[in-house]
Amino acid sequence: MSVQPPRKSLTRNQRAELFLEHGGISKTISISELRTRIAFDPATGILTWRFNPAGRAQWNGRFAGKRASNVSSHGYVRVNFKRRLLYGHRVAWAIFYGEWPVLEIDHINGCGTDNRISNLRLATRTQNVRNIRRSSANKSGYKGVCLFRQTGRWAAAISVNNKTIHLGFFSTKEAAYEAYCTASQKYHGEFGRVE
Repeated sequence: MSVQPPRKSLTRNQRAELFLEHGGISKTISISELRTRIAFDPATGILTWRFNPAGRAQWNGRFAGKRASNVSSHGYVRVNFKRRLLYGHRVAWAIFYGEWPVLEIDHINGCGTDNRISNLRLATRTQNVRNIRRSSANKSGYKGVCLFRQTGRWAAAISVNNKTIHLGFFSTKEAAYEAYCTASQKYHGEFGRVE
């Protein structure tokens, strides 16, 4: 588990993101109220505003039937509900299952804007991190593989329980990646992302 920096060193936006990530605000919002104001299509993952009979005609004409969300700079859908910012995947889960998720929500395909119910699953923090995409800083083109410059061979490694397990050195990056994929299946199971 990663160590969080002291609270004072976090910016206001970072604290808000951390709070959102763990569903702090969402637990104070009634799911029945959420269901009366927002519609969720489980096949597409789209959240839309419902017609509100108690609402003003101007509001209904402007918002009813339109998307109830936008995409954040971090690539996740967010909903502004009663002046509270909620993650779209948590709202979708709550509307569909009738309860707020007790763990994090993992997007199976790794796309934070794809909130189809078939793409969402409960996950611990560790499981969620295992499903991340290859880093943009990776120069080999394969997850878990890097060039060991001293020997000119390709090294494969995988992280398990905050420890790095070295899988060996290989003459080709494809062979190193194959070793990574095998280890990912063994250690990470269904949450292991191999691309």
